[in-house]
Amino acid sequence: PAGSNNSLEAWELALEAWADLRVQGYSMEERRFRNFLPEVEARLPDADGGPSGGGGREVAELFAPVPGGGDPVFMSLMRPHRGMVYWLYFWKAFGEALHLAGTGFAEGLTSEMEVLRDRVMRRIDEDAVSAHGG
Repeated sequence: PAGSNNSLEAWELALEAWADLRVQGYSMEERRFRNFLPEVEARLPDADGGPSGGGGREVAELFAPVPGGGDPVFMSLMRPHRGMVYWLYFWKAFGEALHLAGTGFAEGLTSEMEVLRDRVMRRIDEDAVSAHGG
């Protein structure tokens, strides 16, 4: 619910936003995900921790189409792979959007979880490069 964000951790907000997409598992088709960008943006709390609302101009720019028909920056932050968006990358992109919104998230356990997430993502990327002979 929109008004209950202020008591949640950053990872919980990201998980709720992911669940709102009605994703079955940890991945979603990129083309399907694009339809949900406005809903994801709306899940971001304002800087004062208030109800969802997109978190300000900087956050709005993440979700705006790039001139010339390019993808919104948020799509790039998620680094879709072979037409799929994955939970870990969504979580990271959502966390970066929270940071831009000035919400003050990312402390304590949340920071430790983000470090773990980033290490797992780095390992996935390294495995993908080695699998492709890179």
